[in-house]
Amino acid sequence: MRRFFESWEVIIGLLNINFTLIIALTISFVTFCKLPFYSIASESKAEAISNTDSLQSSGSEDVSRELAEIPAPLEISAKDLPNDTGNSIVITWRRVENLPEDVAFTLYFAQSIEGPFRPLPFDFSPVRADENLMSENLQYFPYRRENENYQYIIVDLTSFPTSPKQEYNLNSLYFKLGVIKNGEVRLFDPPLTAKPKENFFDTSKVNTLVMAVLFIVLLLILIETAKRKDLYLRRIAGLDAIDEAIGRATEMGRPILYLCGLDPMTTVSTIAATNILGHVAKHVAKFESRVKVPCFDPIVMSVCQEVVREAFYNAGRPDQHDPNDIFFLTNDQFSYVAAVNGIMAREKPAANFYFGYYYAESLLLGEVGQSTGAIQIAGTDSNVQIPFFITSCDYTLIGEELYAASAYISREPKLLGSIKASDMAKAFILVVLTLGLLFSLVLIALKPVNPENTMGRVGEAMEYYMEMFNEHA
Repeated sequence: MRRFFESWEVIIGLLNINFTLIIALTISFVTFCKLPFYSIASESKAEAISNTDSLQSSGSEDVSRELAEIPAPLEISAKDLPNDTGNSIVITWRRVENLPEDVAFTLYFAQSIEGPFRPLPFDFSPVRADENLMSENLQYFPYRRENENYQYIIVDLTSFPTSPKQEYNLNSLYFKLGVIKNGEVRLFDPPLTAKPKENFFDTSKVNTLVMAVLFIVLLLILIETAKRKDLYLRRIAGLDAIDEAIGRATEMGRPILYLCGLDPMTTVSTIAATNILGHVAKHVAKFESRVKVPCFDPIVMSVCQEVVREAFYNAGRPDQHDPNDIFFLTNDQFSYVAAVNGIMAREKPAANFYFGYYYAESLLLGEVGQSTGAIQIAGTDSNVQIPFFITSCDYTLIGEELYAASAYISREPKLLGSIKASDMAKAFILVVLTLGLLFSLVLIALKPVNPENTMGRVGEAMEYYMEMFNEHA
């Protein structure tokens, strides 16, 4: 693999700027940025904040008057943030109606209830009236229709900087919610405090737990069912192509080249490739043909030797089995590809099978095999290599078709049960997504005549499914 590094050359020059120009640039920068949290006027007046509603002004009476006319939010509260590791708290409040667009909510803190209250000592973005709705964050808040009227601010206590000069007692911090405009801040009473708690169980993942338990139960039931009776699997067209390729190689009197990919034996696609190899070796023994299996991994080579030997014995042709046809080449990627391409060029096999997991060598193998006139069949679950196999091969098993072909050939109960369980799980997910789409369309269609969604619990359930669909679709 080639790696590209970008190098940036830092050029430091000495600029001769007079003192007057430096002051002018500094004043221009402060005026342009209007830093609301760290402005000198705000920080100096924060020390004078009392327990009543307070206003920090930088000199604009119109802005101060506008902030003073904003009603205090109702139901302001602070509590532990649910479903976290115990490092955060959440401030919630009821939305303020008709809040000006240029006014946002901010948060100040103090180390005692008396103050002084100061801006948060880390990067924080003010929250506008249409942001941070509790109904839109399903990770921390359950979906309820009334949550559309509440906003929140999450405070991560680990974001408070620690240094020898400034240390914060994270167990005794107090917060005040406020509104901010053009650097001026008005804080609302009362001061809020909460202690974070570590949550042992993440309730937002209950649906994942339930689905996992149901899938495991379904999987075990189907595996036990497959042990008692044969489960139906649709035959894949690529399996017919495998039989045709073996027959063609037998008629031409030329060998078959079979590759199991470049991944180790612990990979599912490699296991599926060895199962299909058993089917190919069985037909090769039946037709008295020959199959060559150059391997990239020594352990995969040992498994392939046993699979081919067993296939020849089961076919009643143990004398025709040549153990030298299954051999190890190298575990270097492109050296292995060069050696396999050399075998193709010299022996010109009538059929090439590429099953398992492949990387950048997929197109190199496919092009050389196509140039020799061989019929080529591939199967891989590497989504980035599937297009190259489709381009250069006659037949391609795409994605899970490789697993289905392996289960169909081996008739192993565990494989059959796994394929059946995954198909049922995918069907269930499609049903849920379809319901979410239908509910979304119904709510959108009824919104002009029923803007408040007065359908009660049914409407709320539809809204919940719509939110889940929009979040995961």
